[in-house]
Amino acid sequence: MRIAINCQILSVNSLGVGRYTENLVKALADVDEENHYLLLVNSRVNLAKLPQQDNFEILTTEMPIFGTKTRILWEQFWLPFSLVGKEVDLVHFPDLSLPVLPLLDCPYVVTIHDLTHYAFREAYTLGKILYKRCTTPVAVRGASRIIADSESTKQDIVKTLAVSGRRIATVYPGLIEMFKPITRKEQLEETRAKFHLPPRYILHVGSIDPRKNLVTLLKAYANLKEANLPHKLIVVGPKEFNYAPILEAAQSLDMADRIVFLGFVSNEDLVNIYNMAELFVFPSIHEGFGFPPLEAMACAVPVITSNTSSLPEIVGDAALLVDPYDTQGLVAAMLRVLTDDRLRNEMSQRGLFRAKLFSWRKAAEETVKVYKEAVTV
Repeated sequence: MRIAINCQILSVNSLGVGRYTENLVKALADVDEENHYLLLVNSRVNLAKLPQQDNFEILTTEMPIFGTKTRILWEQFWLPFSLVGKEVDLVHFPDLSLPVLPLLDCPYVVTIHDLTHYAFREAYTLGKILYKRCTTPVAVRGASRIIADSESTKQDIVKTLAVSGRRIATVYPGLIEMFKPITRKEQLEETRAKFHLPPRYILHVGSIDPRKNLVTLLKAYANLKEANLPHKLIVVGPKEFNYAPILEAAQSLDMADRIVFLGFVSNEDLVNIYNMAELFVFPSIHEGFGFPPLEAMACAVPVITSNTSSLPEIVGDAALLVDPYDTQGLVAAMLRVLTDDRLRNEMSQRGLFRAKLFSWRKAAEETVKVYKEAVTV
């Protein structure tokens, strides 16, 4: 079977969908020597990220992609025409980035990571919402099979888009192996010095946008002052749409010396930042999967997260769950973990076990099964 995968996202995104695409392709190379893969990229993709083996072929388009408009043109027209004569049996779109017009002459699989453009519009520009709401129904109607990152996302698809659950396969993404406990103290201290990290801190990792519910976390952290705990709050992640009110909320709390925004950091640094945290807090309102809580667990860090969307499904009984709208409930949970050594150690051990259940190898094997189902429909 000849399978094409749209990998152009790797030119602009090392987070979210970009991370999913890169790690899935690498895992497919590890588990599948039978099928032939055609990876569709543009000239800005770092080819070193992609497998270099006999059953993987890279097709680089000469069309330059410099932003959203050219990317959409590439996806809508250049991509389908570039497959003419390639004798492709199946195309996998790792996101909702696929031609709206019926230009493909073979079946396709689409991965839907979440439906936040329906559930939480505040996190997106109007243009992105309109584009996503245009492409999403077309994608699910035409797909031979749909992959969802979680059962929560699968149910969102069924309810929101009136799709039969029999067409949807839940395939959990994995964790890359670098997220693990680090015992080399020198390595940790180098990162501490690089980012001027305090001796003790609470950590949040995620894009700075309304969906991550950082304002609630900031207010909860401010309420911890009464407990006289020494921990600072470290926030890691890039600024996204509508981030300004979040930074304004941070400034209004008059805690500039205790709340630190690091912005985007590499995975090499992030694993060390996780390892030095005493608590990871992720009160997101809606997640299709949610990598950060699992990454923290894989690094043996206790996790507090929301009791909404996919998060309870992903963390299981290894984290404390809170109502993301309940500031005082979050304060109580944070105090409980930070002041109870026994609970913190127990959560660390449960988290390590939970994180091991998610592997890219397993995700790749299940994805190959979906490919086989898609061409026999």
